Amino acid sequence: MKFNSYSFKRLFSPASKFLLGIVLAGSLAGCQWGDEITSLVQPNPDDFLVLFSDTSTVSISTVRMDSVMTGSASRMLVGSFDDPFFGKIQAATFFQTAPQGAITVPTDAVYDSLVLSLKYERSSQVYGNRPYFYGDTTKSMTVTAHLLKEDILSKSIYHNNYTIPFESEPLATLTLSPRPYTQRMIQFKLPNEIGMEMFTKAKDNLLSTNDQFMELIKGFTVKAKSTDNGSVVGFQSGGDSTALRLYYHLTGNDAITSSMVSLSVSSIYNSISGDRRNTELAALPASRRATLPSERSGNKSFLQEGTGIMTRLDLPHLQTLKDIKYSVANRAYIRIKPFRQSVSRYFWAPPTIYVYYCNKNNEVLGQLTGLGSNSAVTGNYVNDFINNTEYYWFDVTAYVTSILNSNTSENNGLLLVSDQLGKNSDRFPGVPEGNTEISNGLTRLVIGSQKNTTDRGVKLELYYTTVKPQNK
Repeated sequence: MKFNSYSFKRLFSPASKFLLGIVLAGSLAGCQWGDEITSLVQPNPDDFLVLFSDTSTVSISTVRMDSVMTGSASRMLVGSFDDPFFGKIQAATFFQTAPQGAITVPTDAVYDSLVLSLKYERSSQVYGNRPYFYGDTTKSMTVTAHLLKEDILSKSIYHNNYTIPFESEPLATLTLSPRPYTQRMIQFKLPNEIGMEMFTKAKDNLLSTNDQFMELIKGFTVKAKSTDNGSVVGFQSGGDSTALRLYYHLTGNDAITSSMVSLSVSSIYNSISGDRRNTELAALPASRRATLPSERSGNKSFLQEGTGIMTRLDLPHLQTLKDIKYSVANRAYIRIKPFRQSVSRYFWAPPTIYVYYCNKNNEVLGQLTGLGSNSAVTGNYVNDFINNTEYYWFDVTAYVTSILNSNTSENNGLLLVSDQLGKNSDRFPGVPEGNTEISNGLTRLVIGSQKNTTDRGVKLELYYTTVKPQNK
């Protein structure tokens, strides 16, 4: 561990003075009755040094959640692409449209069409009020819509790795290059056989309940062709953004009047898969209890939404600081730089990273908070144009202090994720909160370890105070 000294008067903190006072008090408490104490002199500030180190060992590894709950999502994900670090990524949305009441049309109405519309997500606040997409939208994609064979509500919880059976023959097919900035939506014109059946039953008042409608249409899945290599695009699911619309018209004495019945999305989940064969993540354990050390993954660690991949940090040699007498940690920070080759105009880094305590089995123990506060520790993505670097910066003083004050050798560490995890509960400990970016997106992060010869991306920045060596 390499240290650099700094001016005491600028960096010696009130917290350090307090802790040094405790050290002195502890020394007095160790005296026995009858010991001679000649004097107690207040320490001279000039007798202390504030040291800085950024060469401490930080071990990184990759962990995978057993699954990610993707039900009740506000963003529908559709697409397929080949990620140079994460392999083949595919996303499909499964949803159900349902009437708010009875579906009726006038007896003299004339059928026009049945259309399934998916509206692009036009302003994601998390990503700077721009549409959500991940990958290269200039490449074309082939998108198909299929009927489901089962009711989505037959299950109460849906995960990213689950698929509801659906008809293999598509209802409709579109080949397009996504244009979320300039286009409002994509539309599938569904077969007239289904449209006419729905129209006829509505005229005969045979769609007065949700169960009657479910007998006709249980739901849909919209997916991309598995061989596509373009992007995954986000569509809105709330309100009337995505809907099934039955169009008809009425002929009057003076004109033709067009009208429609619109059915909004009532239930939804996203299926998200990653084929990591032939990548540096090929050996990633299936169980969350095991990690993939960076030494076995190209001296890198990884994080990805949707597929539930996280990065774990450990400080294996930090307790050796206890061997330096009369030393007090002042501040500790983790600085992380994305692996430079992994960030591009198509694959950007998460805007914010959250930090959680975890045990040796990668079970979440709680969210890391600042020293002396309840504020959650997060790191925002910083693009430093002056120094031509990007990084996240986390205040881990509380974590470092807890290690130095601990008398145990428990193998606890830190987990990095891109959004909030759930509170510890008996049912779902440490899983993503509902409808978060972890379950709604595919944004990812690649970090080079300290052994990476191309781009070292992690370091511990440690400031602490110690006593100057005295010349005898």
